[in-house]
Amino acid sequence: EMALWRLFFAAGLCRTAAVRVRPSASPQEPKLPDEGLESTEGLELTGWEEPEQRGFPPRVKSRQGNGNCMMRAPRFDSHWRSNCPVLRPNNEGQSSWLDLPPVEGTTKKPPKLALMMTIYDTITHADMWSAWLRSADEAGLNYSLVIHKKKQEEPLKKGQELERFLLNRSATTEYCRATTVWQLMIGMGLKDQDVTHFATITGDSIPLKPLSQIYAHLSKNPASRMCMDFDFGWRVRAETWWVMRRADAALLHKHQTLVATSFPVVCADEELWMKPLALRSCRDPDSSPLVNECVMFTDWTDSCKDWANHAEFSDFRNLHREQHSRADISHPRTYYSLSRASLRELEASPFWFGRKFA
Repeated sequence: EMALWRLFFAAGLCRTAAVRVRPSASPQEPKLPDEGLESTEGLELTGWEEPEQRGFPPRVKSRQGNGNCMMRAPRFDSHWRSNCPVLRPNNEGQSSWLDLPPVEGTTKKPPKLALMMTIYDTITHADMWSAWLRSADEAGLNYSLVIHKKKQEEPLKKGQELERFLLNRSATTEYCRATTVWQLMIGMGLKDQDVTHFATITGDSIPLKPLSQIYAHLSKNPASRMCMDFDFGWRVRAETWWVMRRADAALLHKHQTLVATSFPVVCADEELWMKPLALRSCRDPDSSPLVNECVMFTDWTDSCKDWANHAEFSDFRNLHREQHSRADISHPRTYYSLSRASLRELEASPFWFGRKFA
């Protein structure tokens, strides 16, 4: 499986190099093209070109990357809509998806987050989640939590205090293809008419912001939040960890067959949510609000992914001294220790949750 992924990755890099129409800017002195968005006219847009080849300003190179990486700035790119001119439906099914009427949401209700956790058989930091939930209960905040355990036949190895939230059923999953699990849990959450948003988390994640602060953000801006990556050169995608408003989740759940058959993907978890929502938001931002915001901290420092900028959002000098594995093409760093100083750094960052902490 890893060999296949490396083949896809190599093919993407080769294709990107093949279509380059102007030299990229140097890491030290990034240069902007003279053309604006109008320069996309007359180009054969295939989805493989890098932003500067589509007439968009190139990103600066990241201090965390190497000379071969696109550079990332320590911010969420609020101007992701500059990609809308080349985000077009590629087939009849995608056009049909665009033409679907929006689903009525619950924007007038106070926020209620449905947390959807996926695990194998362990909730690594159940004590932190239990304390976080108690704090929410004491504050009188409404929420829901469901936990999908892949190994249904085996007992929970760690985190028994959260066992009451376990689903008594499971969906088949593979690497990069867990959308059936999210759809299962979304369907359950939609039965609760008070749920306004859904969030994806994992058994090796930790809470970084109190629920009261998360609800303050959702009240101010209830839009869906996707951790986008337009700069990898070959796919429109977002990290698997997102917060989605009810209207978007309901539409994706209701028409999941149309979406699955109309949007070809390499990694479904990263693509089957992002591109359908981005297409609709490009057409009508008011009825399909979507922002580029990463709610989950993941450390891709050692990789060329756009998400490697997470490491620059705060001073993580203590965290980076913790014992960890290197990030690669498929996985971010796993941290095997977490000191109080490192946790304080994470809590001071803009992220709501964090992973992977073994």
